[in-house]
Amino acid sequence: MTTKKLSVTIGISALNEEENIGKMLSSLLIQEEKNFTIEKILVISDGSTDGTVNVVRSFNNPKICVIASKKNLGRAYRSNQLMRLCKTDLLVILDSDISFYNKNTLAKVVKPFYENRKVALVSGNTNSVGKHNFVTRSWLTSKMAYEYIRHRIKNGNNVLSCFGAMLAIAKPLHKRINIPSDIFAWDSFLYLSCLKSGHKFVNVSNAEVRHPLTTTLLGQIKRNKRYSKSTAELKPYFGEMVDREFYIPRSLYYRGVLSQLLKYPIHTIFIYAVNSYARLLAKYGK
Repeated sequence: MTTKKLSVTIGISALNEEENIGKMLSSLLIQEEKNFTIEKILVISDGSTDGTVNVVRSFNNPKICVIASKKNLGRAYRSNQLMRLCKTDLLVILDSDISFYNKNTLAKVVKPFYENRKVALVSGNTNSVGKHNFVTRSWLTSKMAYEYIRHRIKNGNNVLSCFGAMLAIAKPLHKRINIPSDIFAWDSFLYLSCLKSGHKFVNVSNAEVRHPLTTTLLGQIKRNKRYSKSTAELKPYFGEMVDREFYIPRSLYYRGVLSQLLKYPIHTIFIYAVNSYARLLAKYGK
């Protein structure tokens, strides 16, 4: 086991996050660097047209570097850019609208890299927060069903537990990956790349960040439609590995859905209908 303090670059891609990026950075800057050292916080404005860049620059912190791009090129492209620019042991990619629950979250995410040299990708967990309405309550039943499922597959260390909101990537992995620009599920691409290269993925269940809810029905349909296309997008790069890693035993799936259906029948039926509609759009729509 190594005792050297790991060096970390924080990578953030932000699109019109003027309202959130300041709170996110304030939450980040108070993280206790017990087992790591943050050398740089790299923020890429992905074509923002609001005051995102000005908010980042207002921190006047020597560790914070902002790249103000006028083009919106997407998460996959910006993740590649962050990986190319990273010179440290670890790159921690964060969503620009999250916030941390406590000062030890990043330390928990870094810990698995000390415990096993084969670990190259680590994810924390997300807790969705915000104002609740019928749509968000319905979506949360779907989320809780998948929480039930993912904790019972590979001890929780599976593709369903790989969240792009907070991902730590070791240098041996991020230096050899290039995510195709048309890939929506870039976090799943990283997960599959990690396993394909012979490395290990770990989900740290108690390293949580707050993540805002999608509150509109149209937003839910749009997101679910894109996710429904994910496995098809990944197949050309990983083949049957996609089927194997995304496989959920039928009995486990039904138990997960039933766990929510018995508690929240109307919300569960509604979100099942929404998800089914999104899958149909993904398959037959444009």
